[in-house]
Amino acid sequence: MTKFKNIKLKGILRKFSSITMLLLLASILLACVPNMQNFTPSDPSTGEVESSNPTSTSVTTATDTTPHGEPVPSSRHVFNEDTLPSKDKPGIGSTVASLTDTSKTSTTTTIAPNVAAKPVGKVGKAHSIRVFEDVQVTVVYGLDEANQEIPIEAFYCSTGYNNATPKAPEGRPIRITAYRPAYMKFSLLGDCYVRYPTQIYGDYFFHSVPYEYSSTTGPKHNECWIGGMHALGRYKTTGGCIRLSVRDAVKLQGYAYPGMPLYVLTSSSGYSWPTPQSVPGVQTNSPYSLSSRLGWDPTDWHQDNPYLGLVRAPSISGDQALTLTEGYKKTSTGAYTVSGNPSPEISITNNPDSKKIVWNNTSKKIDITAGLAAGKYEFSIKVSNSAGNATLKFTLIVEAKVEETTVTEPPTETTIDPTTVPADPTDPTSETTANPTSETIAETVDP
Repeated sequence: MTKFKNIKLKGILRKFSSITMLLLLASILLACVPNMQNFTPSDPSTGEVESSNPTSTSVTTATDTTPHGEPVPSSRHVFNEDTLPSKDKPGIGSTVASLTDTSKTSTTTTIAPNVAAKPVGKVGKAHSIRVFEDVQVTVVYGLDEANQEIPIEAFYCSTGYNNATPKAPEGRPIRITAYRPAYMKFSLLGDCYVRYPTQIYGDYFFHSVPYEYSSTTGPKHNECWIGGMHALGRYKTTGGCIRLSVRDAVKLQGYAYPGMPLYVLTSSSGYSWPTPQSVPGVQTNSPYSLSSRLGWDPTDWHQDNPYLGLVRAPSISGDQALTLTEGYKKTSTGAYTVSGNPSPEISITNNPDSKKIVWNNTSKKIDITAGLAAGKYEFSIKVSNSAGNATLKFTLIVEAKVEETTVTEPPTETTIDPTTVPADPTDPTSETTANPTSETIAETVDP
């Protein structure tokens, strides 16, 4: 009987051990996946950083600023970010966009304009990302035909206050994990949501400016922390993450893939990139904001965004070609007509000589300095605002100077016939010869 009890006990212990191992394995696997509904990242939820030294230890042009929170206003504008916002019908659509696999990113036609603008032309897929802290700009790079990196799109951003964003110099990139849910809850100094986060590693993410947290709903379109919008492209304000506008956060998700190299650099010296799309200034009055703290991200494409009525896509028109001759003096094109709201930012892309071919934003002309060699120079004028981009192709031809050659003819010789004597000056048509004829002799000889 005792032996039977021991065998039964051993069987129970074996089952218990198996269950324990399974639970342990499950906990390990779950620990590898961030919890979308209760994640505690390094980025403070209130946008505030407690520090006795508000000065960055690095010398940069971007400053560190600590935004301040306000009492929570009341709102019942429900937004479930599990589904992407619809542009052509009220409420929220029912189609879920999968953003966790770069090779299988899907979306609906209602938000097609807001999906990341993939590299076009001769540039291949996105290859790497660089964040320049001194100018608060994030740049996505692709590879050209020669397998060299080339910048393809840039975004205004805000990095970590007091040097909180991890650095990754050239040659030592961070390989991002690229976990990309539609939204996440952050809970470090309070609760908030962020939209379209892209995980760098651990607690560090690219993501939108934070949104107010609700225990019963996801983020609400009109409860963005609008104070963080002003920081984009201007100063550092996060606890280590990299903030973007919601428009740019979803674009970056489309570019990202697991293992993508990320460089975080303190200086942008020696680098160039396309002009980022502008981020319109926020308005704190209704209907744009609920208060001076909460309101709409102006770049949100949702149909209810009141900023959409203020925004007009940019356009440009004017000269598309100019021909000069080698040795020309400094000159300019005619003035271009540029429109758009907000006022577009203008730049020359694919500039073959940025020192001699320069956009003059005051005159709205292209200034061309003397000294370009003979040849064909092709580039584009790009205008950009929060509603999109427009480009105008331009061809500059500098013709080789042709040297003028002078042909010298030998002097003409004049031959005088000695038999010819001057004619009678009273008769301009007459001539007299030196040898008289026989008739003349006969007349003068006396017979």
